[in-house]
Amino acid sequence: MPETYDHANAADTEPTRLDPSTGSHLEALYRAAIGPIRTDYYLPILTRFETYGRPSPSWNWAAFGITLNWMLFRGLWLPAAVYLAALAASVLALAAGMALAQPPLPVSVQWSLWAALLTMALLVPGFFGNAWLYRVYRRRIDQALAGTASLDDACMRLARQSSSRPRLHALALGNLALAALVGIGAWPSDLHVRMWPRVSGDVASLSSPASDAATPSEAAPRAAASAAESSAQAPVTMTEAPASAASAEPGSDAPATAPPTAGPTPTTLADVDLQALGPAARAASEQQAAIAAQSRAARIRTTTAPQAATPAAPAPAAETPSKRPVAQPGPYLINVGLFAQQDNALRAHARLKEAGLPAISESLQMRNGQRTRVRVGPFA
Repeated sequence: MPETYDHANAADTEPTRLDPSTGSHLEALYRAAIGPIRTDYYLPILTRFETYGRPSPSWNWAAFGITLNWMLFRGLWLPAAVYLAALAASVLALAAGMALAQPPLPVSVQWSLWAALLTMALLVPGFFGNAWLYRVYRRRIDQALAGTASLDDACMRLARQSSSRPRLHALALGNLALAALVGIGAWPSDLHVRMWPRVSGDVASLSSPASDAATPSEAAPRAAASAAESSAQAPVTMTEAPASAASAEPGSDAPATAPPTAGPTPTTLADVDLQALGPAARAASEQQAAIAAQSRAARIRTTTAPQAATPAAPAPAAETPSKRPVAQPGPYLINVGLFAQQDNALRAHARLKEAGLPAISESLQMRNGQRTRVRVGPFA
């Protein structure tokens, strides 16, 4: 009895030995190691490798197209890590070589090298994927036989390590999550889409709010400039002052109220058709015209009063203005807008050119950044 008991214990702890001549045992072990998915495809390949005693290159479309997913699904953990490390090292080496190349490689050569690296990264697993699978499964079979007491236990252990549908579903979810992360990272951070104004109708609608806010502040310098220019044009109107003073009685207010009837009158902003320039430009032009008229009237009153007091000597008063240089009227520029976006300025400039107006644009460096000013003119 004791000898029988010891023999039974020895039989229970003795590892299962694989008989290569028994094809059914070998097929059962490989079928358990492969799993329920694509067993009929991999079983003939692995049994052929087992018959020859070594693997040989053979093509595998799954290993070629979805290399890393295929390795993870089949449980090739170590080959997957080695593959990723080799691929990362190759990418870094190629990038460093391109960066340090003297002279720099042409763009076509760089693209060719990257394409060659990608091709090798796909072809190598495609040709040697089955060989990697055979080596890993053979090692698992040896470990299962060494750690179990029966063939059924070895097959159960291999089945737990094999690829299954839950692993396939987990990989699919992982790929979707990775794609979502990549999409979120590639999505532009600025979600506000800038809509450019359409060039149609009123040209003033092309200006941005910044240009509308800047129009009143720029109207004052233009008004001051027009007043200065109108005062410079006053000597031209003085030539008619003696005639009007001689025809009127002394002490009357006729010379002060009579408008000038001769002499060149400068062209103001009111002489320009501003229907296409918007209400802001029309208001500015009317304001400038009013200021110019007031300055001319004041100049006439100040020059005709001394002439009316001395009617006996009109000749010297008439000759005095002729000795002074006649000021030429300066050019007028109408401000269309101050644009923060250069594309808006270019569109406004093109629209003005299409309307037949002399338009100019210039860049200004302001405190809040670069601005482009579009003006119409110059007008004489």
